[in-house]
Amino acid sequence: MKIAFVINQVQYSIPLGIAYCAAVLKNRGFDCQVFEISHNEERAQAELCAYSPDVIGFSLYSGTHQGLIRLSERLKGRLKFIGIFGGPHATFFPEIIQDSGVDAVCLGEGELALAEFMEQYREKGAIPTDIANFWIKDGNKIFKNKVRPLISRLDSLPFPDRMIFIKKYPIFNLHGIKHFLAHRGCPYHCTFCFNHAFNRIYGISGRDCYHSRSPENICEEIELERGRMKLDMISFVDDCFSLDREWTMDFCKVYRERVNLPFQINTRVENLDADRIAALASANCWLIHIGVESGNEDYRKKVLKRGMSNQLLISTIKLCRQAGIHILTENMIGLPSEGYDGAINTLKLNFEAAPDFSAASFFTPYPKLELTRFAVEEGVYQDEVGELPEDYMHRTLLQFDSPSEKRRIINLRSFFNLSVRYPRLWPIFNFLTKLPPNPLFRIIGDIADGFFLWKILPYRISLKDFFLLVWQYITSYRKIMGRGVSN
Repeated sequence: MKIAFVINQVQYSIPLGIAYCAAVLKNRGFDCQVFEISHNEERAQAELCAYSPDVIGFSLYSGTHQGLIRLSERLKGRLKFIGIFGGPHATFFPEIIQDSGVDAVCLGEGELALAEFMEQYREKGAIPTDIANFWIKDGNKIFKNKVRPLISRLDSLPFPDRMIFIKKYPIFNLHGIKHFLAHRGCPYHCTFCFNHAFNRIYGISGRDCYHSRSPENICEEIELERGRMKLDMISFVDDCFSLDREWTMDFCKVYRERVNLPFQINTRVENLDADRIAALASANCWLIHIGVESGNEDYRKKVLKRGMSNQLLISTIKLCRQAGIHILTENMIGLPSEGYDGAINTLKLNFEAAPDFSAASFFTPYPKLELTRFAVEEGVYQDEVGELPEDYMHRTLLQFDSPSEKRRIINLRSFFNLSVRYPRLWPIFNFLTKLPPNPLFRIIGDIADGFFLWKILPYRISLKDFFLLVWQYITSYRKIMGRGVSN
């Protein structure tokens, strides 16, 4: 029995969710292939018809969900298959089960749920209706099943099947950064993040939300992949890498002895005391992503529910840099009811903290987020799920006090990182924010961001691979920008 996984677009990172599902299914005797549709949908449809899958799995992110649902509807006229939709958008908006191209929706963790679904379908020859984690449509009836417990023993999962992507799309192997998962879940309550909504689905809180792999299991996976693909740097994609102090100290010791490749993590400043910073540095931690989000401490605490102080952010960033670890701050501008002055406060906090890179994006009002509800209550968003953009770097759906304020915020995103790196030039950038947004500003900002990220990398790529990656970026960029940018 065959299952096709459809992704919207080949980008830089291998989708680990699909890679894990494919590994579990292959271990149970299913044939799996992956198909990318954005660059040439007609060719992708022809390839899917030639493969003739029994099931097609669509991984949905808010902003790309409509196109993939419509694709399933079109494929229904050419193929006989069951269309299963999973991923973040499907988890938080399972009501898509009402759409004609959707046969089943998988909420939350998909590996074991999808494997059970496929095994029952293979055994009975009919779509099962009682699989935990699934909403399933059978004729005119919809079955809404409960979620199963989260996978607590992550070491029990097979390693994700990255080769299913690399063999089909070798560009995934051009650069040396590969993504790995050390933990799942997050016990914090940031209102702009999906984790609090995810935890509500499962009815859990606190440390019950957070599960870790053993350092030995992680290193075993890295050693395996190191032998069969280009691997110069590890990127851990989990949200709170250093939450558990004892685990972090143990991991750094094991990793230093067995792997010692440079790596990057995401974490919070509350989870970076002096001992953890020293251990991470000794294990070759090269880059830490730290969420600043807003420079207004009161807004950050009350609206975003992030309790750290500005002083803790600044001092921790400086401690990390003193230890030789690069810092990338994550910032959101144009937050609900914060306005241009609020964005300037965020910029000023970055001036003082002086990270190596300051990433800025717009808040995207994804469904079921507390901050989305706040935006609706404040009257700055109309709660139109169908209008969600794929691009959160150049578009904002929120309303502002005036068109000129919105234009300034859009322009500020283009010059945010440049302003932090060259604060003396801020008067010039500040003047430019008053001009109408235009493609030149966006291109300047994107090129500058790409260049400074490249400079942070601990390795260099060949000239040929560099130009191939640039071309991949340009084609992806043109596709996103072609959908329109709100001014």
